[in-house]
Amino acid sequence: MRPPALQEAILAHLLDAGGARTSRDLASRFLRINAGDEATCHRLLAPVLSGVDGVVYSDAAGWSYRPPARGRAAPPPVASSAATAEEPRSAHREALSVGLGDFVALAADGAGPGGSGSVRTVSLLPFVAGEECQEEHLPSWAGDEDGWNAGADGGATGLAREDLEAVIEAVGDLPIVCHRAGREVEPLRRACADAGLPFHPRVISAAKLGHLLQGLKANHALLDLAAALGIEGRGPDDCRGRVRLVAAAYLKMTAMIEDRGIDSLEALLEYQDMP
Repeated sequence: MRPPALQEAILAHLLDAGGARTSRDLASRFLRINAGDEATCHRLLAPVLSGVDGVVYSDAAGWSYRPPARGRAAPPPVASSAATAEEPRSAHREALSVGLGDFVALAADGAGPGGSGSVRTVSLLPFVAGEECQEEHLPSWAGDEDGWNAGADGGATGLAREDLEAVIEAVGDLPIVCHRAGREVEPLRRACADAGLPFHPRVISAAKLGHLLQGLKANHALLDLAAALGIEGRGPDDCRGRVRLVAAAYLKMTAMIEDRGIDSLEALLEYQDMP
C-alpha cells in the first residue's frame, strides 16, 4: 500500500537534506498539501513511509534517515534526487507495492461534441492509502466555482505540452482510476504520443467494475454507477465534479473487490478484464 515512486522520492530528499524534515514540509513538497497541520500530515505520510529501511520519525524533529542497525540490509545508496531519476533502484522497487488505496482519480472533457475528442480539460485527484491528496485541474486557466471559464483559453482545442507533462508528473507510478478509459485516458495517451512524451499508466475502469460488481449495463453512465452505490453527486457538471464522483465510487467498490479475495493491483487489473 506504499507507492514506490513516492517512497523513493521522499527517501532521496531525506538523504539529500542530511537532517530531519517535518510532516508538513514533506506533505507540502510531495503530496501538494499546503495547509495541513503536523498531525494530519503525519497521519497521511505514516502509511507511505512505514517499513522503509532507515526512515524514522520523532515527535520533536520529524522524519529523518538513520542508517539501519548492523545486520540489517540498508536501502541502495541515493546520491541525489537527480541521480535517483536517472538510475532507478530496481531491487528496492520490486520490494514495494501499490495497494488498492493508492491511485489517481482522473476525469477529462474533450473539445468535441458531448466532451468527446482531444482532451481540453482534465482533473486529477490523487489518493495515498485511501487518503485524499491535493486536487489539480489542468490547464491553468481552470475556471471558477460555476464551471470552466470557457473563454479564458483563447479557443484552445487541446492540452499544451506543459499540461501533458504535469499530468504525467502527477500520475507517476500510480494507477489511474477513471470511468471509461477509452474516453478519458486514451485521448491523453495519444496526445502524449504526438508530443513525444511517454505515458503508459495502468488504468482501473470504474465502468468495468460497475458492470462486474453491480450488474450495470456495459455502457452505463457515471451517474448510474453513483446511484447504484448510493453516492450523491456533488460539484460542477464537468470533469471537476466527475473526478470526485469516480473516486468515491471506486473507494466504495474496494470493499466488494476485497470480498472477492482481490487484494492487489495486479489481481484487480486481471479481474476487470475478465471476459
